[in-house]
Amino acid sequence: MTFADDNPILFASRMKSGHDLGDALRQQKKHVKQYVDSVGRDLLSESNEEALIDEVVEKFIVHPLAVDRESMTRDETEIEFDITTRPDAYFPDSHRAGPIFVPGLRLVIHLPFSGDADLWDLTPNASSSTYPHGNVRASTSKSGGRIEFIIEGRSDDPPERFKGLLDPQLDDIDRYIGWQRKDADEFNASLSSFVSQVIQQRRERTAKQDGIGASLGIPRASRKAPEPPSREPRTKRTRAAARREPAPSEPKQWDVFVCHASEDKAEIARPLAEALQAEGLNVWYDEFSMTVGDSLRRKINEGIARSRFGVVVLSPTFFSKEWPQNELDGLTALEVEGRKVILPVWHEIERVGVAEFSPILADRLAASTDEGLDVLVAKLLRAIEG
Repeated sequence: MTFADDNPILFASRMKSGHDLGDALRQQKKHVKQYVDSVGRDLLSESNEEALIDEVVEKFIVHPLAVDRESMTRDETEIEFDITTRPDAYFPDSHRAGPIFVPGLRLVIHLPFSGDADLWDLTPNASSSTYPHGNVRASTSKSGGRIEFIIEGRSDDPPERFKGLLDPQLDDIDRYIGWQRKDADEFNASLSSFVSQVIQQRRERTAKQDGIGASLGIPRASRKAPEPPSREPRTKRTRAAARREPAPSEPKQWDVFVCHASEDKAEIARPLAEALQAEGLNVWYDEFSMTVGDSLRRKINEGIARSRFGVVVLSPTFFSKEWPQNELDGLTALEVEGRKVILPVWHEIERVGVAEFSPILADRLAASTDEGLDVLVAKLLRAIEG
């Protein structure tokens, strides 16, 4: 009986890369600072600080792992089991040259879990020389999923043999999750005060910058979205926009929802949103559509539900973040009865990289930022206008 070789090592980042959960949590705080620095200056200065802190904390809080042993399930398959792999087996010299197969059983045990799936790769600050093994099967949002254990043995092996391989893995997982939870709880407990500190530092920095600008005696440029070009807009788009214009009593509708990771905001998300709006489209983009006191989650849900299309900027950063992938899940839910909603944009990533995270997305025809903003906008307009 064996615990199959295709069960990868869990919690082994320190062994593989030298980095551990502590390193990841320190990096998470850097991401908090980057996110706060990406918030529009006007929105930052006018927002209710407590509400803004809550929104940032909710975005970056760590959700510790938890497993549900009571809900475990199994699959079983008959196999040919090579008994020469058994350490306790004795064979005459005449059999040592090749494998000996007997009827066998392959068990796949499914252990449900909740929490951030990335934590399965991270070594806690307290650990042992023994690591558990298992296959992580995360949900598309990387939150929750299941662990699979693959065990193979002879068909006539007693159940105790299988149980004797599985139970130590479960016990090791419980021990590592307990160590991780201590680190995660400490991080989460300090997150609110850290976010408050970062926000205060950003506000002080922008206040100093505003003072420097004001001393020049030159008024600050308007932050309003660019006006549509003076040239005559395309007739087809103008007619469509007129039909979409809601009555005063109706909720607002958007042509496009821009879904992106905050790290991609300055380089591509903001220029793309501005260019699409300059083409006469109604664009839901956080800096255009959010006002002081708005609930981030509520406004995003509203934007997704009331947008005809979702322009999704796929990048390595996008796939490392849970928040934009949750937005992608919302857009995916709108694609019913053949309706096309998601318009993928590849940024600093190629098909192979996209396929690693989502084979379904990789199969879609996408535009790439490598082609330049003008070409990218033109392709998106053709898709939107049909």
